[in-house]
Amino acid sequence: MEILGVEPGTITMLKIFEETTVVYKGDASHSNLDEIIAFIDYHRSPVAVLLKKGDQDGLKIVFEADKRPNIFLFTNRHDKGLAEFTAGVQDVRGKFVSARFHDSDFAQAYEHFNLKEFIGEATLPKVLIEDRKNEKKFLMQGDVDEASVGRFISDFQDGNLEAMVK
Repeated sequence: MEILGVEPGTITMLKIFEETTVVYKGDASHSNLDEIIAFIDYHRSPVAVLLKKGDQDGLKIVFEADKRPNIFLFTNRHDKGLAEFTAGVQDVRGKFVSARFHDSDFAQAYEHFNLKEFIGEATLPKVLIEDRKNEKKFLMQGDVDEASVGRFISDFQDGNLEAMVK
């Protein structure tokens, strides 16, 4: 524990992405279980993990059993829109799974989500929410910036979006 910098009596997550050590600052008693679970959910998955063709570990993160909504950034190899997307999804970290696909590496993902027409420098980035519980997809219109991603998520949560037609 000393080598890892873990304090006795604390809840500490050790990770291999983003910040590698995070410490829960709240009450660590059983009476605070919901807050502890929220802390774990928030920190357990990376934001905007890059999914590559054949990446089974990454795909497991996105398509895990609990069916949280997925929010995807479809971008290019230069990660156009990544900083804005990452900032925009922070409020739903742990509640949504976020990931990104590069058009040059994973064209099959674009085809699977009916976004093949958006492959290419001039049409990227694009943001899509996949509601896995209701099997619907929602494509964000307009530019990708922190505010627009936040509004898109809010509109989804409020039921104010039109699903994509297959």
